[in-house]
Amino acid sequence: MATRQETTSSRESLEQRLRQAIWDGEMPPGSTAPSVSAIAHHYGVTRYLAHQAVVNLTREGLFYSVPNIGTFVGAHTGEQKAEFWILNDLKEHHRPLRRRMRWSGAEEALAAQGATVVLQSVDELLAELKNPKFSPENVGGIIDLASRTRRDFWGTPLVNGWQPPRVRFALSGEILDDDAPFDSVSFDDFAGGQLAARHLKSLGHRQIAFVGLHQTPFSARESWASWSCERANGWASVLDDENAVSELLFSPAPTIEGHEEYDFSALDGHFEDVAAQIAARTEISALVAANDAVASALMHNWEKSGFSRRNWPAIVSFDGDTDLGETALSMLRLPWHELSRAAADLLWGRRCGQISGEPIHRRIAIKLIPRRSCRAGWLPLPAQSHASSGFDSLSSPSQNVRATL
Repeated sequence: MATRQETTSSRESLEQRLRQAIWDGEMPPGSTAPSVSAIAHHYGVTRYLAHQAVVNLTREGLFYSVPNIGTFVGAHTGEQKAEFWILNDLKEHHRPLRRRMRWSGAEEALAAQGATVVLQSVDELLAELKNPKFSPENVGGIIDLASRTRRDFWGTPLVNGWQPPRVRFALSGEILDDDAPFDSVSFDDFAGGQLAARHLKSLGHRQIAFVGLHQTPFSARESWASWSCERANGWASVLDDENAVSELLFSPAPTIEGHEEYDFSALDGHFEDVAAQIAARTEISALVAANDAVASALMHNWEKSGFSRRNWPAIVSFDGDTDLGETALSMLRLPWHELSRAAADLLWGRRCGQISGEPIHRRIAIKLIPRRSCRAGWLPLPAQSHASSGFDSLSSPSQNVRATL
C-alpha cells in the first residue's frame, strides 16, 4: 500500500501534468474536461487520485463545473475573463432585499466560473454600446432580470449584428416575441396555485376563494399580471366543483401602466368592496391571495371595518416580500436565488456550446411555507387598547367561528 507521502507526490505529479496539458492547448478553454475515469485511464492512476486532482485544479480555476451540464476547462492564467451583464431595472425601493435576491444566484454562479459580472440598467447598457471603445468580444452574455425590458431591445441585434447569448426573466404566461432568439426562466405560478389550493384542501377546507390582480377575462397581452392569472388557473384546477370557480374568484384589476413602478401598498381602497363581499360569504373558510399585498389589503380592510377576527378565513399568500405577519402568514415564497442561478446556468451552457438549438424556457418551482394562517382559528383577538392598531400579534391561535372544518 502506498504511503501518504507517495500518494501526495503522485497526485501533485498528476496535477502538474494536467496543468501542462491545459497550458499547451491540449485542453482548450471552454472545452469539456475529461472525466475522472478517462484521466485515471490515460495517466495510469487510481480514480481517487484523479478525482482529487480535478478537485484541486477546480479550486485553481483550471476546471469549473456547471450544474446539470458538466465540467469544463477554465481560462489560462492571465487570460482576460469574459464579462456577463445582468440587467435589473427594478424601482422597488421599498423592497431592497428582493432586488438583491433577483441577481444574487446568477452573480454567484458566474463568479464561480471566473467571469466578471456587471450589474446595470438597460439605459446604462445602451450607453455602453455607443461607446467607441466597446468590444463585443469581451461580453459572454446578458441576463435580463427586469420585468418589462422593452421588446424592441430583445427582438433585434444590439449593435452591428451582435447577438450574444441572452436569458430573460419572463412573467409566467407572458407571450414573448416569436423572433426573439433567447432563453427564459420564470416561476411556475400555475403549479404554485395548485399547491396552495391542495394544501388548504388537505386541512379540510372546501370553499376556497382566490383573490387576484388580473382582469377577468384575462387579456393575453396584459403581461404584467400574467402571474396572477396563472396562479388563479392553478387554484381553479384543484377545486372540486368547476362551476364554483366564478363564484369564488375575486379579481378587481387595478389600472397599472408599469408593473415595477406600481406601489402595491396602495391597494387598500381598491380591495374594500372585495373584503366586504368575502366577509359576508360565511361559507368561504379559506382563500388564496395572489400576493402578500393583496392579503395585506384584505386584512387592513377587515380590521378597519370591524370585521371580527374570529371570522377571518384561513389565508395562503404568495411572494413573502413584506413583513406582514412574518411569523403567521402562510406563504408560497418565490425562490429568486434559484431562478437567477438557473438563468446563469442556461447562459453559461450556451456560452460553452453545451446547449444549442431552440430557445429553452425553464420554470422554477415555488416553495410552500405553511404557517398558522392556513388553519382555522389562526388569529388572536386584539387587546382592547389597540383593537385597530394592525397586525401586531398574529402568531397566537384563537377559536374561529367562521365555517368550521
